[in-house]
Amino acid sequence: MKLTYADYIQWAQKNTPQRYFDWLYRKVSHPVSFIFLRAGVSPTTITVASIILAVAAGAVLGAGYPVAGFLVFGVSYLLDFCDGNVARVVTRVQGMSEREKERGFILEGFNTNTALFSLYLGLGFYLSTVQSNGIFLLIGFLVFGAKLIARYTVAQAYAPAKTGPGAALRFSGLGQVKFFLSKCLFSANFYYVVYLVVFSGFPAQAAPVFVGYAVFDAVFVTLRLGRYLLRLG
Repeated sequence: MKLTYADYIQWAQKNTPQRYFDWLYRKVSHPVSFIFLRAGVSPTTITVASIILAVAAGAVLGAGYPVAGFLVFGVSYLLDFCDGNVARVVTRVQGMSEREKERGFILEGFNTNTALFSLYLGLGFYLSTVQSNGIFLLIGFLVFGAKLIARYTVAQAYAPAKTGPGAALRFSGLGQVKFFLSKCLFSANFYYVVYLVVFSGFPAQAAPVFVGYAVFDAVFVTLRLGRYLLRLG
């Protein structure tokens, strides 16, 4: 597609507000996305590459190379932005069939689930090996399950209007700073950065950080789901 970079930026802009640190990933992803666009790489191809890298990252992590694994996770996450950037430009400039949009939507969800599975299972396997304790692998399974609950029950409640049962799951009564911190703590994508820092400089703290996040996820998801169910009742 023959567009200037300025044209690309105009067409690639996302209408929804950017969350917490997402703006940084998106800023970095734009030059890469523009290269993909000019080379004729489709959004589907980019998404598939992101999925493959997520699986590879989990394997590298589980094999005992945590820093390298989380760097690969970072690249996978970057591509997760690129596919959306390219898809928006293609849709707005050339148009995209409903079948292509549906395929992209399905792959997007599969990409997120694959990344979560690879992250928690790879990390759980690694810590189980290092600590000689299989409990960490079990925790990995449990946290992955909690994330699926959040994604397919709690997170889906964000779709309805600002009023109604779904509103019970939104962050309310929080200032901008607290909102920022809450979203960061609950974001699986933020974990990539946290764990990269931990494994790079404080590897001995990896196990307690992993357990701490697991407890936070379980409690937070349970509380939010409970609020949702109470509101429905």
